[in-house]
Amino acid sequence: MKSWKTTLCGAIAAAAGGIAAANLDPLVTKIATVVASLASGLVGFFARDNDKTSEDVAAK
Repeated sequence: MKSWKTTLCGAIAAAAGGIAAANLDPLVTKIATVVASLASGLVGFFARDNDKTSEDVAAK
């Protein structure tokens, strides 16, 4: 596990998605769906090759 932030956000997204799918209370389902969506967005934000620097890949 090289990027703990990506792993943590992925685990939160998966857990919240499971809660949203398994719960019958509409309020809990809505909250869990929002949490899963935000966590999924953060996975994309934090995802990158942790062994590469911006200079290595010539990022601006």
